[in-house]
Amino acid sequence: NLFTLLSIFGEPEQYKFYFEAHREGTVRYADLKANLAKVIAHYFAPYRERKRKLVKQPGQVYEILAAGKEKAHTIAAQTLAEVKTKMGLVL
Repeated sequence: NLFTLLSIFGEPEQYKFYFEAHREGTVRYADLKANLAKVIAHYFAPYRERKRKLVKQPGQVYEILAAGKEKAHTIAAQTLAEVKTKMGLVL
């Protein structure tokens, strides 16, 4: 639903403006869609910029992934040990 997306990504004033127009039957959905496209593009702009930078630095991406792998491994090992203990599988 366009209004749901606008409520998530847009400003409250924008949502109120278009919702009022919808209630009054004067909303122009072409304008709403165009505005929503701009709002969503603006919302995700920092992510696109971050991706653009990371694509140029694959070494940094591999470092981030390796650090995440280590962190996940540590947490998983702790969780598995806790589960085994609670199940009585550890002597």
